[in-house]
Amino acid sequence: MIRTKRTDKVRIIKDINITPFTDVCLVLLIIFMVTASALTKEKSLELDLPESSTADVLLDSSVTVRIAQDQQLYVNDNPIAYTELPSRLKAMRDKYGTKWLVIKADGHVPYQRFISVIDAGRKAGIAQYGLATQEAEPETGR
Repeated sequence: MIRTKRTDKVRIIKDINITPFTDVCLVLLIIFMVTASALTKEKSLELDLPESSTADVLLDSSVTVRIAQDQQLYVNDNPIAYTELPSRLKAMRDKYGTKWLVIKADGHVPYQRFISVIDAGRKAGIAQYGLATQEAEPETGR
């Protein structure tokens, strides 16, 4: 109960101040938005993917093999040797039911490396492949 200085009457506060609650909710919302955007970005390799005007999203139940410019292989962001690739892909197919092999390669990687990765996928029993590209920049008319 609150007593006022001018009178001896007791006045009960019936209102709820929701300003601090709103402040906390907004701060939490901002934290979740920043965290979610940071988690969805690919973080490990910077590849200069070839451009395509029909670039599409990644496929469900797929494993991604990245080939860096120095021709180092990465399976789902983990470095791996070319000799280990067929056994790793077979294990992933058996364990997770992988149906697609998505290849993300730097634009300067020799074509033979693509063929090596596809051969490894065939040895593992994966028959569907996708080549990742980035969306092409729109041409500006002058």
